[in-house]
Amino acid sequence: MTEYKKGDRVVVEIDEIDADKLKENYDLDIYNNQVLGKLEDFQPAQEKIKMTVEEKKEFDDLGDMTPHLVLDMINTDDYPNLYRRIFVRKDSIHMQAELAKALEHPELIEVVKPKHEFKAGDLVKFDDGIKGIVLNIDDSDFNLEILVFFEDGVSKWVGKEELTFIKNGAIDWGD
Repeated sequence: MTEYKKGDRVVVEIDEIDADKLKENYDLDIYNNQVLGKLEDFQPAQEKIKMTVEEKKEFDDLGDMTPHLVLDMINTDDYPNLYRRIFVRKDSIHMQAELAKALEHPELIEVVKPKHEFKAGDLVKFDDGIKGIVLNIDDSDFNLEILVFFEDGVSKWVGKEELTFIKNGAIDWGD
């Protein structure tokens, strides 16, 4: 049996039904139910792993370690953003698996930059089952951390000193 390496070109012969499916889902030229391409052309693209700028910096600091060692290394003092991402959330098992995937395929990481203004209203709601925190803008004792949501689902914990309140409860991110 012939072994193929990544990047080798192959001709694949397929039946009519599979040819129609491939035409729908992939940009391939199919001639007489034969396709010329690379093996990786026939695999669906892997989903990107979205991280905030801070999470990516912490991830890069971990270097080249095994997933087990990385999970042992991440703590609230040294890696607070990654800690919240993989241990605090309701779907922490999924997030830990995603981190292991990121260690194996760092090219899948997509850094998501936050927008500059977030509408928070009177209540910040958490999507991972934790109850929301009521914002009281006039309270001078406001030193809690709150979770700010970004449009694509990536979130970041922030403190009062990082926020500027503008226009009726909107939050301006001071980059």
